[in-house]
Amino acid sequence: MLAECYKNGTGVSKDPLTALKLYQRAADQGHAGAQLNLGIYHSRGIGVPNDATKALEFYKKAAEKENLPSALHNLGLCYRDGLGTSRDPVIALKYFEQAAIQNHWGASYEAGCCYRDGEGVICDINKALKYFQAAADGTGHAGACLEAGMLLGGYRTPQENITSPIKRNRQLAFKYLLIAAEDGDFEGQYQVARCYERGEGVPSDIVSAVHWYRQSAESGHPQSQYRFAVLTENGDGTTRNINEALKYYEASANKGVAEAQFRMAEIYSVGNFSKVETPDIPIAMSYYHQAANRGHSGAQNVLGNMYFSGKGGVQRDVNVAFSYLTLSAEHNIAESQYRLGVLYETGEGTETNMEKAVELYRKAANQNHPEAQRALGMCFERGDGNLKKNEIEAFGLYDLASKQGLPSAIVNLARCYEEGVGTEKNVHKSLELYQKAAEMGDAHAQFNLAAMYERGEPVGYVEINHNIALKFYERAALQGLAAAMFNYAVMLETGQGSKEPDEAKAIEWYVKASNEGISAAQVNLARRYEYGDGVKKDIDVAVQYYHKAANRGDAHAQNVLGTYYKSGKVVQRDAITAASFFQLAANQGLVDAKYRLASLYEQGEGVKQDYSTAIELHRQAIEEGNHMGSKIALARIYHHGVDGIPADIELSLELYRSAAEEGNATAAYQVANALEKGDVQRALSTSENETFQIPTEDFETAIDYYQMAAEQGLTIAKFRLAVIFLEGRGDIAASPENGVSLLIDASHEGLTEARIRLAECYEYGIGIEKDIAKAVEWYKTASDADPVARRKVESLSSQVTTGRYIYHSVRKWFGNSPSPPPQSPSSASSPTPTSPTLQLGSFASRWFKSG
Repeated sequence: MLAECYKNGTGVSKDPLTALKLYQRAADQGHAGAQLNLGIYHSRGIGVPNDATKALEFYKKAAEKENLPSALHNLGLCYRDGLGTSRDPVIALKYFEQAAIQNHWGASYEAGCCYRDGEGVICDINKALKYFQAAADGTGHAGACLEAGMLLGGYRTPQENITSPIKRNRQLAFKYLLIAAEDGDFEGQYQVARCYERGEGVPSDIVSAVHWYRQSAESGHPQSQYRFAVLTENGDGTTRNINEALKYYEASANKGVAEAQFRMAEIYSVGNFSKVETPDIPIAMSYYHQAANRGHSGAQNVLGNMYFSGKGGVQRDVNVAFSYLTLSAEHNIAESQYRLGVLYETGEGTETNMEKAVELYRKAANQNHPEAQRALGMCFERGDGNLKKNEIEAFGLYDLASKQGLPSAIVNLARCYEEGVGTEKNVHKSLELYQKAAEMGDAHAQFNLAAMYERGEPVGYVEINHNIALKFYERAALQGLAAAMFNYAVMLETGQGSKEPDEAKAIEWYVKASNEGISAAQVNLARRYEYGDGVKKDIDVAVQYYHKAANRGDAHAQNVLGTYYKSGKVVQRDAITAASFFQLAANQGLVDAKYRLASLYEQGEGVKQDYSTAIELHRQAIEEGNHMGSKIALARIYHHGVDGIPADIELSLELYRSAAEEGNATAAYQVANALEKGDVQRALSTSENETFQIPTEDFETAIDYYQMAAEQGLTIAKFRLAVIFLEGRGDIAASPENGVSLLIDASHEGLTEARIRLAECYEYGIGIEKDIAKAVEWYKTASDADPVARRKVESLSSQVTTGRYIYHSVRKWFGNSPSPPPQSPSSASSPTPTSPTLQLGSFASRWFKSG
């Protein structure tokens, strides 16, 4: 046909327009072939405007005229794709099948695709395979060969409604795939490479696999680029070439292959790979996120763990971690299941759910994940979630995890042998396991061993060895174990395990332990800054450290802050805040805090005055810690009685006596004073029959208690002893010389009454040689506080001048209760929290003055 010659350039120059005119003439005469070609010209816009509708008309004419298979095939394409007509897959398939019957292999291929995909018909992969094989066997149609090979090899994922699967034939599949590959189909090349790599349908041949991967990769096939990069990186079937590997990893990743994106993330995380010489975390994170978003479970697991731990260049975010770990755990990734279990157990990123945690631990443990085995073991040991407590099961899980070399599981196993949990006690085995875990670098094992060698426990198995203890504390501390940091600092400070103390280094480790939240370290630093011990004194810094420790629940820090806010000397005075800190410490059972809180209830400072609560707190402080301050305070309350609380002299003196026997000078003085005045007998008489009897003094015992108080330096006790020795009491003869000796001590300590009495002794020569000049000197020292002393100075001064001496009657001291001496500036400072007896002394003095 002449039109064909002009169309193809056969015997003449190729001339599409002349061919078009000739086809038009023939088509007008009803020539089916010309009508088919006119349809093609109109569909492609060759010599005429592109017009799919006209193309469809010409295809129909050709099909109706002679049922041409190519016309039927093209009609099928028009109805399949909606070209020149509405899309109709059913009509499309009808035309494809009509053409296929006439051995149109392209139509056979299209019909196979319809049956494969369920387009215009119910999905039927067997019919699809029939059409694909027909086309493949007919002319070696590359697409048909690929599809036939994919179906026969089981490489094509079937639709869910497939009821009659194809029987696999990998050898025949490879035959078809190889035809497609050799025809240049890059998907076929990829599939052939996989067959060679896996030995499916053909003997395994990694060199041939590399060859076909390379062919496909160079054509831009994303999966081939990834597999070729893997083999090239590892030098499998080819020479190792990381530069080429990186090139194809990157190309594949940029086309959305999740595995390639994940590998690129790993490369940029570590560096030292081809041109990626150093890590680049932002790029790595970008690739991780790309891979995770494409469903790569490994990337989801990595991101989940990074956000869980806050490592790898990201901030810790348990909510994001929970999302990624959930996705990864659904793909049965054991590490993600374990981490997700931890989040459910701790309630981070989700609500606490121990049942769910146990379920996830079990799934991961069944995959031999050692940390999950350990975690599940701990759940069995405690009976968490829906588990019944089972120490034997726990021991078994610890054993499984330890056999995989998990140091923390070895520590659990060591503890089981140490305490007999789930097995018989075996101290030797326990020590052996602790030693093993410690040498493997487990910080907790190192800490436990250090503590054992520091204390020499268990007795009979471990001897005290501070050198070894220091070594293991240091190892654990360097790994960031906070408790080890503190203990290491203590040993450095004391010099245990080393030649001499190293205070500077100890302070460094106290700071590190403090930063990790160890309240004992914070208190240690607070005291150092409070007193300038090893650091520059800075009370503001001290307060900050006390607050840190108090916020972490340290009762001693809370108690100290309470005293600060009570006194107002370090911070602004705030009795309410003081009471709240004392209450926090008291709630933890700190005895001194109960005493101080009781004092606030007594005084109504920061709390509503409540003597009943004060008494109860004092009682607890005495019962729980034999607190001296509370004994004195209760004794004072019961001595006088307060609103709603009647006096109970017997109980008061019992408390004073108990405190005195424990060395409290104030209490000893109060007992002595009562014995001297007969208050003890009065108390007993009143409590027995409520009748008043004449008191019976006990001067000998009173002297013993005065002596007890005087030996501890209580000035008023020295004075009372002096009076007794000067005047005598009952059957006790006077001893003026001893009395004067005590008066001299008390006078030098500033007691006005003692100075006046000593002046009188010099004036009248009682127990010492008479000396008016010295009498005047001592009267002068008391003249500012006592008008009698001033008058004495005036009268005696003139007598010393004129040599005359006028007798003055001696004042009677017996029965008088002197006032306590005024405090010197040095003794007027507020007592520290750790020395309550100083404060108690002032209480007792006020008590005595009112008595």
